[in-house]
Amino acid sequence: MSEHKKYIREQQVKEDKQQSKFNNQGNLDISTEKVKEIKIDIGKAVYCPFCLSHKKLSKFLITDVKGEVSTYKVKCRECNNTMLMKTLNGMCNMTDERIKAYAKWICEYRQGFWKKVNKKLWDKRLKNYQWVGIFWTEYKKLKATLMRPDNEYEAEQEYERNRQEYLKEKEERYKRGEE
Repeated sequence: MSEHKKYIREQQVKEDKQQSKFNNQGNLDISTEKVKEIKIDIGKAVYCPFCLSHKKLSKFLITDVKGEVSTYKVKCRECNNTMLMKTLNGMCNMTDERIKAYAKWICEYRQGFWKKVNKKLWDKRLKNYQWVGIFWTEYKKLKATLMRPDNEYEAEQEYERNRQEYLKEKEERYKRGEE
């Protein structure tokens, strides 16, 4: 059979709405559903939202393929964090708008984003990609409007600011001879 005829036959099979399946009793069921073809561009370069490693989608491990492609669970082999395919698809070709969307995603992330991140590596990569200004401006703006009591990172930052102010005041009192 020529390659062209083989290709045409394969396409006809894919598009055939009368495809049959076996049921539990071993009989053929004629389905009216079109066979679902899954298309994933595994050559697309994406950023892991947790470690900001930049690599092709094929380097991520697909761990769960239930439902639509956008809800597939994908695992980064570098940081071992799991995310949805739609999250990874949003982390490619990072424009200013996508960086702002990333900041919003982090603000709205409910499962302890900052606990899953190697902050030192994450900061380094954020700086290397030159996203720092756009990201932190948007993140702080969103945090001001979305301030949640369960936000451990913001609490840590506030604690550190208060601690620095306290130490500065203590040092000034010491210099004045009050302590």
